[in-house]
Amino acid sequence: MKTEEKVLSTIKKFSLIAPNDTVLCAVSGGPDSVALLHILKNFSQTLNIKIYAAHFNHKLRGEESDIDEIFVKNLCQKLSIPLIVGSTDVKRISQGKNVEDTARKERYKFLQATANKLKADKIAVGHTASDLCETIIFNLSKGTGIKGLRGFLPKRDNIVRPLFEITREEVEEYLKSNNIHFRIDSSNFDTKFSRNLIRLHVIPHLKRINPSLERTFLKEAETFRELEDFIENETETALKQGIFTENSFSIDLKSLLSLHPFMAKTILQKAFSKLSGETLSANKLSSIIKLAKGKKSGSLNLKNGFKVLKTQTHLILCRKDDKKSSFQIEIKEIPAKIETPSGTFEFLEGGKGDFEFSKSEIKKKLFLRTRKGGEWLSFPYGKKKLKKFFNEKKIPFNIRNAIPLLVTGENEVIWIPGLYKKTYIKESKKKISVRYEGGIENIDT
Repeated sequence: MKTEEKVLSTIKKFSLIAPNDTVLCAVSGGPDSVALLHILKNFSQTLNIKIYAAHFNHKLRGEESDIDEIFVKNLCQKLSIPLIVGSTDVKRISQGKNVEDTARKERYKFLQATANKLKADKIAVGHTASDLCETIIFNLSKGTGIKGLRGFLPKRDNIVRPLFEITREEVEEYLKSNNIHFRIDSSNFDTKFSRNLIRLHVIPHLKRINPSLERTFLKEAETFRELEDFIENETETALKQGIFTENSFSIDLKSLLSLHPFMAKTILQKAFSKLSGETLSANKLSSIIKLAKGKKSGSLNLKNGFKVLKTQTHLILCRKDDKKSSFQIEIKEIPAKIETPSGTFEFLEGGKGDFEFSKSEIKKKLFLRTRKGGEWLSFPYGKKKLKKFFNEKKIPFNIRNAIPLLVTGENEVIWIPGLYKKTYIKESKKKISVRYEGGIENIDT
């Protein structure tokens, strides 16, 4: 199969580009991006797409960087493709710290801003199967999880990689056979950069063992992508055993410890990421599991102002200074849409909702609030104090004050989202329904 046909096959296989898409192609002037631009241009009518090109000058190689920019301008003019150029002094911005990472961040920031300005649907970059191979080896050498072993994806948000299944050798052969010129980045031969060291010295030795190294890595990456999807689905299911509030996650110790250690750590990692936007180290996750398995209660400091707390029954991830404010709002008029620290409540006459109650309750005065003390619930066999109800349900102490309650003026709780609903012996034709979208999730009755 010819290179162009393989690229078209990859585009269709991973649904990278759709008909009528506007595609912004990142062009550095190197062989991969130049090949990608030519191939997209040749397929523009077949795919029914509009193409723009973008070039980012990092100002890292002085005159050489400027020559690259001139080369890309001439190339796009020759192909009649509109070009947008951006530049910044990466060396100055990075202040000597990880220039490569700073350059990558600045480049993608420029590409996203340009795509937004052009209303482009996709940003096409020239990463190849050879790049994937190098990325996986780099990740493995630094220590990585499944995400690192599957490498970058053929599609991530609006970033697409049409050369995902093409090797660097195939790119070079395509350019040579079509007499297409390109630029060579002299910094690609500097082995002080880890990726260059892998490309120039590690890969050649591995290819002596397996000449089809890129093909093997593509197959393995596919397996790891499938495994990652499976774990993600299992994790989301397992997370439903816990309770999220805005600043905490709580899970029953027995439920957590009944899981395989890998899944338990994955759940904690996912929960912490949802709360803080950060990740925990492998050592910290192991420490949390050790705390959970121990006989004593205790706590551990995490990061970003979070800690993990172990009670007799639950493990809780929460902010150290979690002082979520209480609230009380009287329901006077229907319909009503009420924003609270615990979420949004919408009260409507009739209809279906998360909870339905008799309109006559409004006459008793009705409040949406957090607990104050002395609240009670009604059951067919009698009344029960809210505190006792929470104890029976094993609701962690740290989240009890964050749980929203629908309470009458007589201090009777008639609804706790996801946890309790008052049942009415006498059905009423005049009903109020409540819909809830909130920060407290997965509370099972």
